[in-house]
Amino acid sequence: MKRLIAALLATLMLAMAFVSCTATTTSEDTDAPTEGASSPSKDAATPTPEATPTPEATPTPTPEEPSKNEPVLPADPAEVLKGKKALFLGDSIVMASGYRFEGWPYRIKNSYAMTVCKNKGVDGASLSTCRGQNLVYNHMMNNYASDKTQYDFVVLEGGVNDAWDFYALDGRPACPVGDVVNATAEETDIDALDRSTMAGGMEHLIYNAKKLYPSATIIFVFNFQLRKGSPGRCGDMDEYIEVQKKICDKWGIPYCNLYEDKQLNAKLMVKYSTAAGCVPDGIHPNDKGYDLIAPIIAQSMADAYVKAHA
Repeated sequence: MKRLIAALLATLMLAMAFVSCTATTTSEDTDAPTEGASSPSKDAATPTPEATPTPEATPTPTPEEPSKNEPVLPADPAEVLKGKKALFLGDSIVMASGYRFEGWPYRIKNSYAMTVCKNKGVDGASLSTCRGQNLVYNHMMNNYASDKTQYDFVVLEGGVNDAWDFYALDGRPACPVGDVVNATAEETDIDALDRSTMAGGMEHLIYNAKKLYPSATIIFVFNFQLRKGSPGRCGDMDEYIEVQKKICDKWGIPYCNLYEDKQLNAKLMVKYSTAAGCVPDGIHPNDKGYDLIAPIIAQSMADAYVKAHA
């Protein structure tokens, strides 16, 4: 009996040892690294798969908005010119002596409710000294001596009488076209300008206009095309206009280019030299001619003013 109990106890102990060994082996197998792999350290973070980078979204382009300071053109002359003051200087085409002095200054004032449109155009006035003292410059200075009005606009015109006198005529000296001085406006020696040329006289005029009227919008009007065969070079002023463009660009002066306005010139030239036409003598507009020209100059004035005050 004692032997039987001893045998049973031995068998029970053997079974328990076997169960314990099996559990340990199973636990070690679960945590063991796979064959050939190195064991990570206890402090190493478990790696995570990298996220696939997504391309940056390209913003949808939007139309550029105009700058708040950029002027909107064409301007509205009825709005811009209303209540403003303008001084007009030039020759007989500005003066409109044959038409009650009611040229484009008169029409612009009445059409756009300007308070002042002073017409200081003078018959025969020139840019150069070819006509002696009958200079657009002198008429500007004489006006300034008695009228200190600070105009909103100073509208200049000239060159026709200079072209008229391209050849010596009626005892007057010939008037060369001349050319713009090859220097910036700031570097130009005003006293050294050759005012016997159209170009020298025009630079001198613009310099002084800017000096007398620093706050004004200054504009230069290039005259419309005159009848072929007019005295001197009035009938072909291409060279004059090209030089006038360069001078205006140099001095920062906007211009109203009637000379290269094909539609205007076609209308003005339809019935040249007839009583029913717009320019009956081939040089000076009549009421019909001024009616065509005035709105074009007014538009140039309004555009230049808006640009200058943007």
